[in-house]
Amino acid sequence: MKQYYYYLLFAIVIYFLLFAKCNCDDNLFFFENFASKTKPKPKKKTYPCKYCGEIFESKIILNKHEKEECDIRPYKPKIEKLKSYGGDGGNDFTFTCPSQKTYDDDSIYINKITGKSGTEVDSIQVYCSNGSTSKKFGGDGGNEFDSGEIDDGLTYIEGRSGGRIDKLKVNDKEFGGNGGNEFNLSCTKGKIVGIYGKSGARLDKLGIVCDNNIE
Repeated sequence: MKQYYYYLLFAIVIYFLLFAKCNCDDNLFFFENFASKTKPKPKKKTYPCKYCGEIFESKIILNKHEKEECDIRPYKPKIEKLKSYGGDGGNDFTFTCPSQKTYDDDSIYINKITGKSGTEVDSIQVYCSNGSTSKKFGGDGGNEFDSGEIDDGLTYIEGRSGGRIDKLKVNDKEFGGNGGNEFNLSCTKGKIVGIYGKSGARLDKLGIVCDNNIE
């Protein structure tokens, strides 16, 4: 019985020796193919968005997403400061609404103006869509005026000016007198997010600040 196993083992060894000698190329191909199928494939490198966590397989696409497409990326306003009208009396003032934190947040802009006026504009105060309010700039003379709330926000302010601001026209309402020359302060695009100028007992000078990234 033992001899039978010895003969069988000898026959197997001879067979594999002959097979390896005659078919070495095929044998090598078999083992390489087997190894390639069994070897685990390396994982593709992925790139997560640092703001929202979305996964990308290309760094180029990731960069475009983070700069232009991700809704919760930090908001970057595109500020445009328009020229001011009026005189050089009074003290400088400026006010700008706080900016939204991400592109997914609601836009923040000026949506209401109040103040006092007579034959000239005595004072002005502005209100932002998030509830923020500026101080009153100017004096206490004149009668109170209110533009009313403008849901879509202000994109322009018209008026008249000379040595001071004589008149303001906001939301089709006029406040003040008829002195001075006409002016028009209009955002190139976007909405008004701030004002600046000079004031003392009256509103001496006025300019606007626009955010052209707000639609």
